[in-house]
Amino acid sequence: MVPAIALRVANITDSPYGVLSGAELILDTKMVYIRRGDPPGVCHTILDPTNPPPPQTQIEMTAPDWNLGELPQGEKSSKSFPAPADQLCFVYDGPRLAGSRHYAIHATNQNGLASNGWYQLRHQSSPADTVPYRVVLQNATTNAEVALPNNGNVGSTLADSGRECFIPTFTADTPRTAKEGDYSDMLTFTVVARP
Repeated sequence: MVPAIALRVANITDSPYGVLSGAELILDTKMVYIRRGDPPGVCHTILDPTNPPPPQTQIEMTAPDWNLGELPQGEKSSKSFPAPADQLCFVYDGPRLAGSRHYAIHATNQNGLASNGWYQLRHQSSPADTVPYRVVLQNATTNAEVALPNNGNVGSTLADSGRECFIPTFTADTPRTAKEGDYSDMLTFTVVARP
């Protein structure tokens, strides 16, 4: 459970007989609440306090900047980042989310997809020059793998620990005619609950 504070609004009218003696009590059945971690000024409404909705799923992510180094022209090359500081990690409310639903990891990128369906690195000063790449995320605990782009909507359950980390392996298919220089892309990760 997520700690929260809820307020219920009531209007008590005064009467000539004293404050509660003969007074009318008008009670609003809704409740307004705030949760730890909400931004300032954000309130939530519960229409039926006897049957509150489940708390929203909150998942936080940490991801470093991955540097693939020099890519050999005309070859496919792979680079893994197994060090804990280089892993993609998600932190969540473990006991509440673990095992109950399946989640799929997706990623969109800044440069769009190449003709083979992979992401693409784009040359910093010559945007027409690109290098297709893909990412395989290997769960650091279970060794289960998810290939990105995740076109198959592959998912898994979350562990009780409240933390899942993935070792990324990048595979780049560098064209023989690739221009020398710096290439980059930006990935935006999302975690989607599957039905």
